[in-house]
Amino acid sequence: MDSIRPIRIAALLSLALLAGCHHAAPRSSSQATRRTPDLSPAPAPRSSGKVIFSEVGGATWYHSRTPNEMTAAHKTLPFNTQVRVTNLVTGQSATVRINDRGPFVRGRIIDLSAAAAKATGVYRMGLAKVKLEVFAAPAAIATGGRWAVQIGAFSDGSEAESLRQRLVQEFPMANVVEYTSSTGHWLRVRPPHDNKQQAMEIADAVSPRQGDAYLVRLD
Repeated sequence: MDSIRPIRIAALLSLALLAGCHHAAPRSSSQATRRTPDLSPAPAPRSSGKVIFSEVGGATWYHSRTPNEMTAAHKTLPFNTQVRVTNLVTGQSATVRINDRGPFVRGRIIDLSAAAAKATGVYRMGLAKVKLEVFAAPAAIATGGRWAVQIGAFSDGSEAESLRQRLVQEFPMANVVEYTSSTGHWLRVRPPHDNKQQAMEIADAVSPRQGDAYLVRLD
């Protein structure tokens, strides 16, 4: 038995030396940093299950920044919320992504991109009654968020400025900005910390002789 032990030890040492002499070929810097691209399809927006938000009202389409994408503008839904829009006249339905704010017109709840309007039959109609359904959102809909009050549109700039000065006096802690767009003169009132409750109170307190006051979410 004593003569066998040295043979075994020598064999183990030989195997260890052979293993130590074998090296993998070094990777180039590009190989070291390259990652396999994720070719799996993006998850489809949810269009079934429990509805967490629904709304019925007027829809139109507008010249959005993303006319060829399935996008839309809404006043209060968080950005990137996926919304199923159903034309209650034609029955056509499509899912859109909220990426803009509006419409700031009484009675309208959503502005669709050209592509979304065509998919829902709103493009030819111009204005249609629709139903909105949300099954999931990237942030809480009823709570949290950053809020402001959008007031307008004023055809007379002096009327907007007069209201701005009044709001500055009534809400000294708020940031009141007047600006002009293609649709007229507008005011945006941002309460401290963009607080929703304070924004709602401002919207209720404002009664401009021109235009309307809209609660709007900024995020």
